[in-house]
Amino acid sequence: MTHHNFFCRSIVRSIVLSIVLSISLSVINLLFSLAAHAEIVVVGHPSAPVLTKSEAEQIFLGKTRLFPNKTAVKPFDLPETEQIYQHFYQKLANKTPLVLRAYWSRMIFTGSGEPPKTVEDADELKQMITEDPRVLGYLEREDVDESVKILLSFSKE
Repeated sequence: MTHHNFFCRSIVRSIVLSIVLSISLSVINLLFSLAAHAEIVVVGHPSAPVLTKSEAEQIFLGKTRLFPNKTAVKPFDLPETEQIYQHFYQKLANKTPLVLRAYWSRMIFTGSGEPPKTVEDADELKQMITEDPRVLGYLEREDVDESVKILLSFSKE
C-alpha cells in the first residue's frame, strides 16, 4: 500500500510539474510577443503636426478628418490580421478587433464615418506618406526611417 501511494504521488508530482512548466513557457512566450510590439508610433509626413493621444484617437476612429492645424488627414491601417493592428487599437482606444468591427459597422450604417483604408505593410505606408502629406498611419518603432515623422509614441508599458 505504501509503495502504491508513493507511486501515485510521483505521478501527481510529475503532472503538476508539467503543468507549471507549460504555463511558465506560455507566460514567457506572451512577454516576448508583447515586447516585440512594445512601442508603436503614429507617423506622418515630416510637415505634419505632433498629435496627442486624444487627437489620434479622434482621427483613427473617424470622428474628425482634420489634423489639429485644420489641414486634411487621411488615416491608414495596417492589415487587421497583423498583431500591430490589435496592439495599436488596444493602446489607442482600448478596443479589440471585434469591438472595432462593431463600431465601424454602426458608423457606416448611420453614415457617420468610414474606417481607415488598409495598406499592405509598413513599406507601402511609408511610400504613401512621402507622396501625400495628409497620410497618417502607425508603425513599430523599428520600422521608422527618415521618410516619416513620429507624431505620437505609445510607451512600452
